[in-house]
Amino acid sequence: MYSFGLAKSLAEPVECKSRVGRYVLELFEVVDDLTPSKKEFVEIRETHIGKGLFAVRAYPAQAVIGEIRGDLIRAKNYGSSYAFEYDDGVMLEPVEPFRYVNHCCEPNCEFDLVEDPTETDLRKLVERPKGRLYLISLRPIEKGEQFSIDYNWSAAHAIRCECGAVNCRGWVAAEEEISKVIGR
Repeated sequence: MYSFGLAKSLAEPVECKSRVGRYVLELFEVVDDLTPSKKEFVEIRETHIGKGLFAVRAYPAQAVIGEIRGDLIRAKNYGSSYAFEYDDGVMLEPVEPFRYVNHCCEPNCEFDLVEDPTETDLRKLVERPKGRLYLISLRPIEKGEQFSIDYNWSAAHAIRCECGAVNCRGWVAAEEEISKVIGR
């Protein structure tokens, strides 16, 4: 098990130069801890499906909301409500607050994996072989809005969706997997 450390959030959003991970260098100068002054930009609240993560201020499109951190787990058949595949055979078990980003069929955010061009410590590259994972806004997000991503699960793991989006697929599953889920 490898630790990703504590989650991060930015005091001011850093805008991406593109959705494929070309960020301004400032992205890698983020403060490592989630101090009380930084925590006030995201908030965990109860929702109709459990906990969710909400914006305490507005964010522009393409803003970096924060870095997703947690434990990297190398175990077959690891099960958790919050873990997701980070690399082949490696699961990421995120820590608060970003473990509470819920699914929506019309998400306002996405995860983006970015190689850190400033990283030279080989031990860190072994622990985080694929880089750093960030929550990025896809569109402007209003104060009080819940952060959401599309989980894109396989049909085998699909559950009924309760996102309430206008174009809800009815299942928490990747769009191309829906035909395999319908009727089960």
